[in-house]
Amino acid sequence: MEKLLSVQEIALKSGITAYTLRYYESLGILRPQRDKNNRRVYSDFDMEQISCITTLRKMNVPLTKIIEFHKLKFIGKSTILES
Repeated sequence: MEKLLSVQEIALKSGITAYTLRYYESLGILRPQRDKNNRRVYSDFDMEQISCITTLRKMNVPLTKIIEFHKLKFIGKSTILES
């Protein structure tokens, strides 16, 4: 079973602040699960998403483009021609 991490744990692991993680969630580019107490919990998939976002930000890709990219990514293969 995959270990889920709290917002504080994932912030330490990723080097991104908890505030920024919540901001990315509000933009729809992160979608953490919720535990039984409705707290955010992050999976390995979320860590991959964070890594992708971080890489794109280091390349100076604007958040608007990252949001567009992630929307297409979450929709799936049917969007290949749109990218």
